Amino acid sequence: MTPRPLFRRAWCVLVLPLLAACMDRSPTLPVPPDLPAEAAATLQCTVDVPAQQMSCGTFSPQGAVRAAKYLGGQERYVKLTSTSPVYDGGTQIVSTNVTVQNLLRQNIGTTDGSTVAGVNVFFASLNVTSGTGSVGVVTPDTGNFTATKQPYYHYSQIITPYEISAAKSWQFQITGSVSRFSFIVYVYAPVVIENQNNLDRVWDGSTSTGWTVGSNWEGGVAPDSASTVAIPVDSLLPSHVYPVLTANAFLTNLRVGYGSSLGLAGYTATAYGNVDAVGTISGGTLKVAGSSVVIGGNLPTVQVTGSAALQRSTKASGAVSVTGTLTVKDQALNISIP
Repeated sequence: MTPRPLFRRAWCVLVLPLLAACMDRSPTLPVPPDLPAEAAATLQCTVDVPAQQMSCGTFSPQGAVRAAKYLGGQERYVKLTSTSPVYDGGTQIVSTNVTVQNLLRQNIGTTDGSTVAGVNVFFASLNVTSGTGSVGVVTPDTGNFTATKQPYYHYSQIITPYEISAAKSWQFQITGSVSRFSFIVYVYAPVVIENQNNLDRVWDGSTSTGWTVGSNWEGGVAPDSASTVAIPVDSLLPSHVYPVLTANAFLTNLRVGYGSSLGLAGYTATAYGNVDAVGTISGGTLKVAGSSVVIGGNLPTVQVTGSAALQRSTKASGAVSVTGTLTVKDQALNISIP
């Protein structure tokens, strides 16, 4: 692959919703009129304390780019996933573990490619919506983003394309008889390369199922071996048409969103980077040829010739052969051979 040229560093501002894991299909969101000009997406989430449940309202998809800031929403530029909240009646603390997944074509959390700057998730609002009392974020960092001394949680790592961060515990202290509260979050992440489209090859299926047909992709260009490929979640795919290979394919990073699929039709897709299939890859062979990559989700027959690690629970619908290395620590691997 051709070495990537150096550009000025930039800060990537992603204004995003927090979603529970069960709301994987939620789209990106437009800017309500009362939000700052930098905001391109937002979602208000509600926590029901007695029921220990969190639900989030959704809006229509939208993303935007202004100057050197890349703006967008859940499931397009980044994805936040949380466990169901747990309430401790003794301490009156609500806890949930939250991860950040990078959906850009480049790393986030660094300004030079190697030094860790990390990713910050800022709270724009935190309001009691039922009951009396107060709610606050427990032991956050504080800084100036859209307000002074704004609380945030810091993820101290570089997150590669389609990689899921380590989980971080978010905790909310409530007092009195609070039974519901809501909040809005913003994600602030540094990137290395400025003035590029941070989405690479995004499928839209507007013409056919053909992988190599340029008009099936945003921007009109089909993927090649250097591409970071996204098959969006079905809710963000107006055509509801999914790609199918007609020959062996080569790419760098690959993600298949919830409710969507990639049909291999008996061919082999070779990936030199990360592979994440919340949706399904089926009907052929996925060859994992990269070094120190992460993979996971619903996969077909898998050949690992490089070095890979599972980053989520994984189901393979065919055999898994490893001539390189595959690390499965802390993740489940289920192999189902017809």
